[in-house]
Amino acid sequence: MRLPPPPPDETATLAAAPAYGLLVLAFGLHLTVGSQLQRAWLPFGIAYGQVLFFFGLAFLAVVALGQSPRRFFALAPPPARTWPWVVLAALAGFFLAGGLNALNQWLVGEDLARLFDSTRVLRHRPFSEQVAVALAVTLLAPFGEEFLFRGYLLRVLRARHGTGAALLLTSLLFAVMHLNPASFAALLALGLLFGLLRILSGSLLPSIVAHAVQNGTTALVVLFEQAPESETIELGLATLFVAGALPPITFGLAQIRRLADPPSGEPALVPARGFDLERIRVPIAVWLGTAFVAGFVGLSLA
Repeated sequence: MRLPPPPPDETATLAAAPAYGLLVLAFGLHLTVGSQLQRAWLPFGIAYGQVLFFFGLAFLAVVALGQSPRRFFALAPPPARTWPWVVLAALAGFFLAGGLNALNQWLVGEDLARLFDSTRVLRHRPFSEQVAVALAVTLLAPFGEEFLFRGYLLRVLRARHGTGAALLLTSLLFAVMHLNPASFAALLALGLLFGLLRILSGSLLPSIVAHAVQNGTTALVVLFEQAPESETIELGLATLFVAGALPPITFGLAQIRRLADPPSGEPALVPARGFDLERIRVPIAVWLGTAFVAGFVGLSLA
């Protein structure tokens, strides 16, 4: 599948935009401040990190570039006729990720797979807290992660390196950021799927929806005890999941590209204005104040 190139004027517009440094800052805050708040109360800690660090820092960077966040993040919805194919690709992506996850766990071994079982965050908690965690990972994790990876980083790296390289780089960074060697293959595949949805539809909304479908379906399966902690998919069934998921994903993506047909692949940006912190003096003050007050409230929940 041939991917659309970035608009030629974006190279100059986004050449000086921070990319890896912004990711390191967001991830560092997530691992330090965010992890402390997750220990206090997990649902609040997840919400805090996703909204303030992943979404918040990406939003501030776009404003510092002098760009409209709505246009930069491509928040206009794609044509309604593309949504059935978005849902098809998202649901097939769940089975693809499940199969790859089982194969990945077989490769790393049972002990490591159990240690890095991401569904453990939902287990062994009161049901009310399980529901709160499920809502956080279903609604807020897709929101924050998609704004940072497919909304901001994909666009900046696409302007620097081209579409294919940016898609691969953001997917690799997305997989590495989760610090989960037992699910690396599934996370990489999902990163590619979410990135392709973003690129081919010309909108960030399909990738957010697909991410929410992935996380929400996983949460429902765990909540209703359809995925016992000690049980994994057999290798034959895992291979069947992967092989069976690829055709509907490929077909769905092809239909999205055909029906969306964004004329330039991206909403046009304001001509190059440079990255200027003066533009965000007030937003940074608001962000810091919100982070401090919310962090204090979160720690009081412990």
